[in-house]
Amino acid sequence: MPANAFVRLSLIAWLCIGGGHSANAVTPPAEPMEIGHSPLFFIDDHLVDNRWSFKMKTEEVVRRFHAPKKHTGNPLIVGDCGYASVVRDADTGVFKLWYQTHVRGTEDDDKSAYGIAYAESKDGLAWTRPELGLYEWKGTKANNIVWRGHADFRASGQQILQLPESARRGFRYVMAYHTSGGKRGENGIHVVGSQDGIHWDKASDTQVLDISSDTVNSIIFDPTRGEYAMFCRAKDRYLAGQEGFVSLHGPRGGGVVCTRQIRWPGGDLIVNADAHAGEMKVRVSDEGRKPIAGFDYDDMPGFNGDSAAHEVKWKGKSLDELKGKIIRLKFQLRDADLFTFRAAGED
Repeated sequence: MPANAFVRLSLIAWLCIGGGHSANAVTPPAEPMEIGHSPLFFIDDHLVDNRWSFKMKTEEVVRRFHAPKKHTGNPLIVGDCGYASVVRDADTGVFKLWYQTHVRGTEDDDKSAYGIAYAESKDGLAWTRPELGLYEWKGTKANNIVWRGHADFRASGQQILQLPESARRGFRYVMAYHTSGGKRGENGIHVVGSQDGIHWDKASDTQVLDISSDTVNSIIFDPTRGEYAMFCRAKDRYLAGQEGFVSLHGPRGGGVVCTRQIRWPGGDLIVNADAHAGEMKVRVSDEGRKPIAGFDYDDMPGFNGDSAAHEVKWKGKSLDELKGKIIRLKFQLRDADLFTFRAAGED
């Protein structure tokens, strides 16, 4: 089963026990959009009012998907492990990793035991496995096991669920995991919750789904780098990749990506863009789509580089001057890719 299918079914399991609500049809966001200081993506057109090319009959502004690149330090964790699921703690900046480990059965007892272990990292590259002392594993509690399933039996294939606050039931982390080989009615998907990611409780009496799952990759966003980081399992080793995965690409003849109305929260405009083969410029317009004096294309030096955090200036002027104003951003792209943009700040 593909990884994304497992995530969907995990969410279904949570919804079956009343953890969420039925999804409504997708509607355009209310404008002006309050964007804060977090990076904004172009995975879909949620932020986009319109996009067009200058040569409409022959070219267009398109969405591009970019293959991730493996980190040169791979593998990051070596050992009997699988199903990487990673979250970056918004308060501390620490990366938290949950992975499946197991003990193989013996000739006398061919039953294998499965558990969920925990590791953490300050940079996503160097990982430590804390000795937690919560569960006996391989004859000792000197280990990093955080969950062994209901009745301490066979927890595997875990996935941290990304849920709205209203569906978390007061828990900071919600995890779905798979159990098999148990009593009738106990096998399938279960859901548990935790405040710290280490001590887990049953969220409720769960209705389980009898499904199996394949290797699950984990994709997170690291705002300190302005890029995605993807952690995956390959032959019992964790590999990490870091790259922008989705962009809007302006053709060789040029094109424009125009945002919806946004209320600028203050700070410089920071873009993640690759224009090394062409050029990127930015125009700032008001609510009526009229260019704001001093913030037009001609007021900005063209960007011809490749940067995850390029600071845009208009002849020395900063977008911070328009704090609280309702604006639109028009990104003019000529043979260039726009991955994200954000307002500089502490978030």
